[in-house]
Amino acid sequence: MPPPPRLVLFVSLATSVKGMSRADGGADAPLALMAPEKVGMRVMSFNARLDTTQPDGTDGADGSDAWPHRRELLLADITARNPDLLGLQEVLPHMAAWLCERLPGYAFVNRGRLPLAAGSSTELMSLAGSNESTLIFFRKSRFSSLGSGQIWLSDTPGVPGSRGPDFRHPRIATWVRLRDSFGTAPGDGTLLFMNTQLDDGADSTQLFGARVILKFLEEERASRVQPVILTGDMNCHDDSAAYAALRSGTGTDPLVDTHREVHPEPDEMEETSHPGWFSKLAQHGGPRTGERPTSPFGQRIDYIFASASGFKVVDAGIDRFEDKTAATSEGSGLGEADGGGRFGRGRFPSDHFAVLSTLEYA
Repeated sequence: MPPPPRLVLFVSLATSVKGMSRADGGADAPLALMAPEKVGMRVMSFNARLDTTQPDGTDGADGSDAWPHRRELLLADITARNPDLLGLQEVLPHMAAWLCERLPGYAFVNRGRLPLAAGSSTELMSLAGSNESTLIFFRKSRFSSLGSGQIWLSDTPGVPGSRGPDFRHPRIATWVRLRDSFGTAPGDGTLLFMNTQLDDGADSTQLFGARVILKFLEEERASRVQPVILTGDMNCHDDSAAYAALRSGTGTDPLVDTHREVHPEPDEMEETSHPGWFSKLAQHGGPRTGERPTSPFGQRIDYIFASASGFKVVDAGIDRFEDKTAATSEGSGLGEADGGGRFGRGRFPSDHFAVLSTLEYA
C-alpha cells in the first residue's frame, strides 16, 4: 500500500522509531502510519539544538550541521510523526518564527527564558542571542487553550530571568491548559501540558529544577484536578535524584515515565543525545575532535512523563529519523563515532533524538 500523500516527500528518509509498534504488529515503523483508530494522543519531545550561526553568517561550531542546513529535516521529522502535542527545547526566536510559519495546523506557546526586550510587541521575536525557549505546539483542530504561562526554575519562579543556585543560565518551564475536543480528560475535563529543559550543570541543579516544577504542579492540583503531561530534556539519567523526584509526581498522583512503561528493561540503544555529535563537536562548542563522547552510552536524558491516574500509555519509542541520502556527503556522518554505526551515517535533525509516546485517557 503506498504511503499517505503527506509522507511522499519523506520516502527517501529513514523513519524508524525505536521501540514503537506498527499497526500490523511489526516494530520500528513511522508513528504516522499507525491505523487512525488505534492512535490516541500522540506526544513528541524534541531538543531542536540551538542555532550556532554567527552574526557574520558563518556556521559557527556546528559547521555544516548548523540550523539553516538541517531545519528542513527537523520539519520533515515533525511532520512525519504528526504529533498532537509537541514540546521543543533550545529554540531561539528566529527558529521559532520559522517553525511556526510552516506548521499552520498548530497553535503555539513561546516565551523566552530572558525578559522581553523593552518595547517588544511580540513574544515570538522577543530577543535574539541566548533567549532560548521551551516552545509548545498543540493541534488546533483538537485542542483549545484555556490559559498558558511560564515559570523560571528558581526560588522566585515568577521573576523573569531568575535562575536557580549554581545555574549557568536561566531555565524555564512553559505550560498550557487545554481542553480536548476528541475526548474528556479525567478530573475537571482539562489537561496541563508542560515543557522544560533542566539545567546541564551538577546533579543538584537538575534536582532543584525538578522540585520547582513539582511545586508548581502541586499548587495547580490544589485548585483543580487535571492530568499532566510533562516533556523535556531533563539533562539527567533515570538513575538520578531529579528523575526519581519527577516520578514521584504531585501528592498522590505519580508521573509515569512513558518510555519505561512500554520498555521496562533498559536497552543499549536508549541514548537520546546523539553519541556522535559531540565527538565531532567538543562539549560547549570547542573544536571537532573525532573522539568518543563522554556521556554514558545507552542512557536517556529526554523524557515524556504523564499522570498515572490520567493516562494509559499505549506506545512509546525513540525517534531515529535521519536523511540517509546525506551519508556520503559532508553531512553529519554522526554514526561514525558510536563504535558501530548503529545510529546510521546520514544527516540528523539535531544532536538529540526525539522521543514519542501515544497516550489514551485512563
